[in-house]
Amino acid sequence: MSREEMRAIFQRTETLYCFEDSSVALEAKLCGCEVVFLPNKHFNGVGLAANELPLERDHEALRGTLQQYIADLPQTVGALAQKWQALADQAQPVGRLQAPLKTYYFYVN
Repeated sequence: MSREEMRAIFQRTETLYCFEDSSVALEAKLCGCEVVFLPNKHFNGVGLAANELPLERDHEALRGTLQQYIADLPQTVGALAQKWQALADQAQPVGRLQAPLKTYYFYVN
């Protein structure tokens, strides 16, 4: 069976019942098919594609976190710039280089 055929089956199937955690379960979940894991003596019933961790919720949580980081970015960069400026203000020049029209100072921490 080809990947395309499997995808088509998973996209029109409501629920896949699995007795083991396999890539088939994850592929079904990615195609929108509900996956139910059935525990047995070799498998505890908690799989990578378990319904307790729906991918949509994980994507929304990640999207929210990334949006918060982006919103905080100007403040974070501003705080970093202030710290660097404070360090630069405290540094003492250890040498001087004369070049035509410009003077360059060297700092050592």
